[in-house]
Amino acid sequence: MEHVAQPLKAYDNILKALRAGGVIYGDFHDHHKNMWHISTDLSQIRQRISEDFQILDHRCYKKRH
Repeated sequence: MEHVAQPLKAYDNILKALRAGGVIYGDFHDHHKNMWHISTDLSQIRQRISEDFQILDHRCYKKRH
């Protein structure tokens, strides 16, 4: 998500595409700004993931509903 200009919009698109029980895998920590990392504060993404997904393992999440 740090590579896109609108990470919340990208997140919403992924959320809509996944069925209940669908899995995402990713690193959603904050990053230093540079030419590859456009969105460096991913705190809103982490908050949304905690509401919409169950943690399965390190960086692996299962959609609740």
